[in-house]
Amino acid sequence: MAVIRVKKDKNYTVMANYHLRDLRLSNKAIGLMSKMLSLPDDWDYTVAGLAAICKDGRDGIFAQLKELEEAGYLKRERARNEKGQVKDTVYTLSEKPMTEFPAQEKPTQEKPAQGNPTQLNTDISNTDLINHIPAEYVPKEKKSGKPDYTAIIHEVVDYLNQKLGTRYKYDSKNTVPHIKARVNEGFTVDDFKVVIDKKFSDWKETKWEKYLRPETLFGTKFEGYLNEKSFKQQMQSDSGAGSTTLYI
Repeated sequence: MAVIRVKKDKNYTVMANYHLRDLRLSNKAIGLMSKMLSLPDDWDYTVAGLAAICKDGRDGIFAQLKELEEAGYLKRERARNEKGQVKDTVYTLSEKPMTEFPAQEKPTQEKPAQGNPTQLNTDISNTDLINHIPAEYVPKEKKSGKPDYTAIIHEVVDYLNQKLGTRYKYDSKNTVPHIKARVNEGFTVDDFKVVIDKKFSDWKETKWEKYLRPETLFGTKFEGYLNEKSFKQQMQSDSGAGSTTLYI
């Protein structure tokens, strides 16, 4: 039987066991939450900041944050300025699910069907861990290989609202189909942000500002917006001569 011995030195992090034993969470989500709990209280918890200290990248980090949110460990709120515009997204992380476990009877000490696997802590059996988690917290089999549309839509819409000061919804019929279609074509969250930034720079405070909306930005001309030069770049290339073609 294999034995794993842990040599402890110093520089510890003390945290609750709730997320470590939650069968709803993937190992990646557990690892991200453990890393977040190990950081100083005044650390700047942003998706970009977490991506800088992890290998997963922004899309992976956002998907893991969404997983923690669905399990009750993370609460997301939109902060607004005095004009009611979305200013930022505030995340609150809790060591214990904010929807608490219901009271559980003392677990039985039945031996698991697969035998008693080796545990780092031999005082806790696999049966104890499973009985500690309510049945509704044990996930059903998930389908793999499909994009996490919910996570992508949330990040894109949040970024759009923050950039424009708008209040577009995550489930709007003018938003969801366009984002899904572009994702299915292979475009990434970063591509959406590039298009938003480009067209915001080009159209803000012009007669085309009214087209700064999901159905236009994320429609069938998305790839054209992504690859076209900005107005400033075109003006520099043309040295002020000729006309500028605008795709709407």
